[in-house]
Amino acid sequence: MRRIRNSFRRIAVLVVGCLTLTACGYQFVGQGGAFPDNVERIHVEMFANKTSQTGLENTVTNQIIFEFTRRNKAALADSLENADALLSGVVASKTVQTVAPKGKDAAAQRRVTVSLNLKLTRVGGKIIWLGSDISDNEVYPVAGDKLATEQNEREAILLLSARLAERIYNRLKDNF
Repeated sequence: MRRIRNSFRRIAVLVVGCLTLTACGYQFVGQGGAFPDNVERIHVEMFANKTSQTGLENTVTNQIIFEFTRRNKAALADSLENADALLSGVVASKTVQTVAPKGKDAAAQRRVTVSLNLKLTRVGGKIIWLGSDISDNEVYPVAGDKLATEQNEREAILLLSARLAERIYNRLKDNF
């Protein structure tokens, strides 16, 4: 009987705690609020690429579209005609640097950094939000063979693109 009362108390405390958090307006980052300027549906345009790596714009744009789909599919417009605003951007830079040398002329690990510039524009031309120099990086191992190293770099770019997409969505949703 005592065990049942203790279980009941724990459940009651948990329920009261949850109700308290929701009553005070607490929300997880990126979950609350609205997009800037009361935008409800956003069309994501294929980003431009100012780097020398072919296809980098596809990876970044696809990760942003995936993040919108994952978080709030209704907020993603399939065309500009069905949207309140357009999210456009530029992959401004991609740099690679050695972070862990392996001998005099070799690297054990490298860091890839990607930087983006974004713009959210209301259909009609009004700029609602600008995001300049939004960047992230990821370290990857250098393999003995060039193809394996290039694959490691692509995987690192995919990871950092996913983090960038999450950060962009949160910044848009939290209006900062």
